[in-house]
Amino acid sequence: MATEQVLHMNGGTGETSYANNSTFQKNAILRTKHIMEECITKLYRTTLPECLKVADLGCSSGPNTLMVASTIVKIVDAVSQTLNQDPPMFQFFLNDLYGNDFNTIFKSLPDFYKRMEDEIGHKFGPCFISGTPGTFYGRLFPNHSIHFFHSSSTLHWLSQIPKELNSEVEEAMNKGAICPTSESPPGVHKAYSEQFQRDLKVFLRSRSEELIPGGAMVLAFIISDQNHNIKGWEVFGGIFNDMVSEHMVEKRKLDSFNISSYFPTAEEVRQVIEEEGSFNIQRMEKTIYDTMESVMEIGNEDEDTFAERLTKTMRAATEPIFKAEFGEEIMDEYFTRLQSKIIQLHRVERFKGANLIKNAILRTKDVMEECIIKLYRSTSPECLKVADLGCSSGPNTLMVASTTVKVVDAMSQTLNQDPPMYQFFLNDLYGNDFNNIFKSLPDFYKRMEEEIGHEFGPCFISGTPGTFYGRLFPNHSIHFFHSSSTLHWLSQIPKELNSEVEEPMNKGAICLTKASPPGVHKAYSEQFQRDLKLFLRSRSEELIPGGAMVLAMIILAQNHNTINGWEVIGAILNNMVSEHKVEKRKLDSYNISSYFPTAEEVRQVIEEEGSFNIQRMEKIIYDIVESVMETSNDDSFIHEDEDAIGERQAKTIRAVSEPILKAEFGEEIMDELFTRFKSKIIQLNRVKKLKGATLVAYMTKDT
Repeated sequence: MATEQVLHMNGGTGETSYANNSTFQKNAILRTKHIMEECITKLYRTTLPECLKVADLGCSSGPNTLMVASTIVKIVDAVSQTLNQDPPMFQFFLNDLYGNDFNTIFKSLPDFYKRMEDEIGHKFGPCFISGTPGTFYGRLFPNHSIHFFHSSSTLHWLSQIPKELNSEVEEAMNKGAICPTSESPPGVHKAYSEQFQRDLKVFLRSRSEELIPGGAMVLAFIISDQNHNIKGWEVFGGIFNDMVSEHMVEKRKLDSFNISSYFPTAEEVRQVIEEEGSFNIQRMEKTIYDTMESVMEIGNEDEDTFAERLTKTMRAATEPIFKAEFGEEIMDEYFTRLQSKIIQLHRVERFKGANLIKNAILRTKDVMEECIIKLYRSTSPECLKVADLGCSSGPNTLMVASTTVKVVDAMSQTLNQDPPMYQFFLNDLYGNDFNNIFKSLPDFYKRMEEEIGHEFGPCFISGTPGTFYGRLFPNHSIHFFHSSSTLHWLSQIPKELNSEVEEPMNKGAICLTKASPPGVHKAYSEQFQRDLKLFLRSRSEELIPGGAMVLAMIILAQNHNTINGWEVIGAILNNMVSEHKVEKRKLDSYNISSYFPTAEEVRQVIEEEGSFNIQRMEKIIYDIVESVMETSNDDSFIHEDEDAIGERQAKTIRAVSEPILKAEFGEEIMDELFTRFKSKIIQLNRVKKLKGATLVAYMTKDT
């Protein structure tokens, strides 16, 4: 199995998660803090950037993930005060492999922003954080786009197991061991050392191309040191050998398994950096630390607690790899033995360690193609930067990226020039399933290479969590924005409807309906206008001069039989109130934060806000049934089958609305609610074919 597929820390926030067992890594970062402060201070004083761009490589997921960001913000804030000037904007890119738990990171961002505001105060300025999945043994960012790179306790992981040890034909070179040991043949040591050197040179060359001239980097390596008692993978291998002798692990599996990890010496690291030649070493130091103190809270000398904590730390980092090779069933037993082994070894000598620092999108496709062609012809950027706002998570998420790449590739051929690099930012709220998106990226890259060929070239994709009703990116940093079927979601329920004191204004309804009082119409419309103006103003500041945007909005079309799904759900909830399945109080006080404007409202807001010129605006009326069926991959669905149509429509609405409705009305009624929704859709479609309406707006920002 490829290293990239299994090399990730235990996700989530459970007992064996990396998030709860990463004190060791936290202290590794703290040990390099003084060097990072020196580096950032010099870098900021010499460059004084409007936006400081930083990438943390191998960020993992847990309480340490945002330490680098918070440290840098505080350092720069202090330097800015010394220089008597405003601090810059910040853009942080958090990088790890595709299987990393980015969801947990993104959900922690609101607390991080609040903590920074509390600690720094009102001067804490725009800070944009994105997740950038992929291996750092290769390019991750456009040329000359990053000011500072940081990486801690990650570069001992190799890009792959050395090929000499990975042969399925020849006899295993490193029998009975999972890493180079004192008993391994010389060829094993040589293979690991050469793989490390190749990898580090690729890493350095890639970072050199991505850094601005004068940019900087701080790297912290876990290294081997012959003068100190450093234990590592040898302990793990010894336990596996014991389990082989007890017939709990197959000897064949152990003999053929090698870990893709190598702890170099300080001299090896220095030699590779000097040979590669892209960087000047400003400072290099070796730190010897006590493993107990590194893992425990300072002063806690309980060896049982220490062994348990260190075991959990090692389990969080290694279990996914071991489980893939040896199976899940032995993991508890394995790590119980590791804990006992740690106690035994610790009694002999304290360990030491060494550290060197789809359909809605398809309907807008022709407009998007027109927009991108004009934009690319007029700007011809070296790197085309695109943001998809409200990307969600599923098969449609990468459609904008693939469409953009294909359009630009065709244009490049027409113009007889090389295509640009691409940088895509996928945005949605903090709770979106970015993990699922990132795991799909290797297949996306492979598909693009097959469809476009060898000319498909560098394409960098990041996840940028946060609300689009506010700033997401630095000034003048994006060429093209896209958003489809998202701007009907409001930033909040209108305040007039959200009072807990006054009588509910919109009793018996969960959205704006024909029967709603005029005050409800006014409240929803004004909230939409405020939100859209804020959205437009934010995008205007982020777009380059001459940049463009395509928005596809779900709208009301009064002269067509368009359906508002929220009204249907509201009517069903009213029926369930009369059957005592839903509390009337809950229904009366609940309103959905969604509003479908008219095309005229949208045009009016864009013109009033004033940042954009409308190049093209058109209304598309479509058949709901055809829209639902086209998105189905199930060949058993046919247009004449009304039951299948109702089921597909109910599933579509459920996927979007269930989390919101469940939070208010409880999980127990969800199956019943959407079964009734299906029946209602079938009934309505028998009377008259249901329609939907989308407004597509193509806009540009003045140069």
